[in-house]
Amino acid sequence: MPRFFSMPVFTSQLLLLIAPPAALCHPLSVSTSQGIYHPNTSIPGVEQFLGIPYAEPPVGALRFAAPVPYTSGNASQHVDATRYGPACLQDRAFEEDNGLSEDCLTLNIFRPATAVLTTTTNGSTLYNDDNNSNPPSYGGPSTPLLPVLVYIYGGANIGGQSRLYHAPNLVLHSLNHLPPPPPNHTTTTPSKPLLTVTLNYRTGGLGFLYNTPFARRGLLNTGLKDQRAALEWVRDNVRAFGGDPRRVTVFGQSAGSFDVWMQARFEGRRRAGSEEEGEEEEELFRGAIMESGGPGSLALRGERPENGDGFLAGTLAALGCPRGEEWEGALECLRGVGVAELMRVWYDPGSAWYNTLDEFAQLPVGFGVDGGEWVGGEDYWNESVAQIPMIIGTTLNEGSLYGRVPTGLATNETYLNQVVAKNLHTTDLALARPVVATYYNHTAAQNGRGYDADPTAPDSYYIGEALLGDAMQDIPRRINLARHASGADASNPATTDAQHAGPASAKTWGYRWAQKPPLSLFDESFYGFPPDVPEANKIRAGVLHASELGSVFGDVYGWPDAGERDWRVANLVQGMWISFAYDLDPNNHGIPNVPHWDNYDPLSAAIFRFEDQGDTRPGMVPDDMRLGSYLPTDPLFGIPFLASSAFVEKVVPFSA
Repeated sequence: MPRFFSMPVFTSQLLLLIAPPAALCHPLSVSTSQGIYHPNTSIPGVEQFLGIPYAEPPVGALRFAAPVPYTSGNASQHVDATRYGPACLQDRAFEEDNGLSEDCLTLNIFRPATAVLTTTTNGSTLYNDDNNSNPPSYGGPSTPLLPVLVYIYGGANIGGQSRLYHAPNLVLHSLNHLPPPPPNHTTTTPSKPLLTVTLNYRTGGLGFLYNTPFARRGLLNTGLKDQRAALEWVRDNVRAFGGDPRRVTVFGQSAGSFDVWMQARFEGRRRAGSEEEGEEEEELFRGAIMESGGPGSLALRGERPENGDGFLAGTLAALGCPRGEEWEGALECLRGVGVAELMRVWYDPGSAWYNTLDEFAQLPVGFGVDGGEWVGGEDYWNESVAQIPMIIGTTLNEGSLYGRVPTGLATNETYLNQVVAKNLHTTDLALARPVVATYYNHTAAQNGRGYDADPTAPDSYYIGEALLGDAMQDIPRRINLARHASGADASNPATTDAQHAGPASAKTWGYRWAQKPPLSLFDESFYGFPPDVPEANKIRAGVLHASELGSVFGDVYGWPDAGERDWRVANLVQGMWISFAYDLDPNNHGIPNVPHWDNYDPLSAAIFRFEDQGDTRPGMVPDDMRLGSYLPTDPLFGIPFLASSAFVEKVVPFSA
C-alpha cells in the first residue's frame, strides 16, 4: 500500500457500474454538438453516460497545461458511452480495470431512465420552472429539466478517480427506487428525480505541482482548472441530457471539498468582475456541499512556487533532464519524457528518488500561489467566495486518519516536534505545550470518544486525535461556517459585524457526522489501511474522515454488518442532499420525525448531528466541542482570522 494516503478515496462493490455492450437494451441516445452518446443501461432505472471527454487529451505539449475544451467530436459521430474512461496518472493503488492514462479528462452523467422518470412524474409540473418548456430529447415536453449534483472526489489532490463513487445510487434514491431494502426498512421520501455527474481531473505531479518555472508559465493549479472546465462543459451540455444548467450543485469530500471551495472562490471573483463590466454570464453552480475539507486546514495550503523547486530539481535529475540556472529546457524535457518513466520516478518504490520523498506525501502538491487567478497568497482562506448557499461539515474523529498517537503526549518531545513542525507549522514548543495541555482538561467524550468506541483506547489517544482533527478540519470548519453565514466571505472581513450581517451573507448549514461506520467500510475503500490491519485498529479509528461517504452514496445498504439505524441515517443524508439540490434547503426531504436543520447562526453556533445510535437521534446540537482549547487567532494552528475583535467575540462564543 502506498504511503501517501493522508486523505482517502472511497470505493465499494455494491453496484457493478460497467457492463459489456450485450447488457444494453435499446438505450436512449443523446445528441450534442460533440456526438451522439449511447448509454449503459445495466442498472435498472438509471441511464449511465460514461467516459465523456470534456477536454482534449492533456498529452505532449498540453502536459501540465490548462485544459483545452474538447472539440474533436462532431454532431453526427456515434459515441459508445458505456464504459468509464481511465483514471489520470497516479499511484497504481487507485487503478481499477479502467486503467491509468494521461488521456483521462472525462466525466460521467447518471440520469433516471426515461421510462422510469415518465412513470414517476406522470407528466407533473411539480419540478418545472419558467424556462423549461422544451427540454430536448428527454421524455418529451411533459418532463421538466432536472437539478444536477456534480461530485468532486478527494484523495489529497494526489490521487483518486470518479469510478470509485456510486453516483447511480443517488439517482435511484431521488426516484425513491432504492436498492432492495433490508428487512423492515422503509422510506417515505417523495420522488425528486435528479442527475448526478462525476468527473476525473489531474492530480499529483500532473495537476498540482508548484515551482518557479511552472509559475512563470502559468501552469499552477492545473487540476482546479480541469474541474472548472468540466463544470463549464456541464453548463453548456447538460440540458441535452435532461439536466437544468441553472440548478447545478457541486459537492466534494476531503480534497474534493477544498476544491469545491476553490471553485466557489473563483466563481465569486468571476461574478464580481462580470458585474463591474456590466456583463452577464450564466453561473456554473448555485449551491455547494463541503464534506470534511476547506480553507484554513493544514492539509492543503497556499504554497509559494519556489518551495517546490527542490522537488522539481530532484525529478529532473532522476529523469536525466537539464536544469539550467534559469530552468531553461526543464519543461520541454518533462513534456517529452514517456509516461512509463514518469510513473517510475514518481510512483515506483524501487525508484531511488521515490524513496527520498516525504513519508506522508510523496509528491509535494498544493495550491500554488499564482498572483490571484486561483490563489492570492499563503493565507488564501481569507479571500472572498461566491455568496451561495453552502453545507459545511466534518466527522467526529477527523484526526484518527492523520497519524499514530503515542501516550504521554504532553511530554513526548518527539511527537510534539512532529506535530508542531509537520502539521501546525511552528517550531515554538513553548507555544505548543500549553495548547496541548488544554486537551487534557476535556473528557474523553469531548475529545471524540463516541458511541461503541474501542474500550482499550487510552485517553491519550483521543487527546492526540482531537488535536490533529482540530488542526486539520474542525477549526477551519467553524471559521468557514461563521464567515460564510455572516457575510465575511464577501467583503472586508475586518469590518463585518456578525449581528448585522448584510445582504452579502448566504444561507449556511453546519453538521457533524457521528454515525460510527460498519467495519465493512474498511474493506471497500482506500484509507491507506493494508488488508491485514487488525480489527481493533479499525474499531479505534471511530468515525474517521470520510465515514459519511458510504451513506451519501448508498453503499451502506449492501453492507452485511449494517443495521436498520445505519440505513435510516443513509436515507436521511441522501434525502437532505437531494433536497438541497432542489431547493437550496436540506429540510424538504419528506422524512417524518426529523428535527429541522436550522441555518447556522454565528452567535448560537448550532449544527446538525447525524447520529442514530444508542439513545441519540439526529438533530441540532451546540457546536461547542473543545472550544476552550483554541482561539481563531491562535498562531499555533496557522489560521489568522482577519476580523475585528468584536466580530471574533460575537462569532465564536468560546467556553472558559
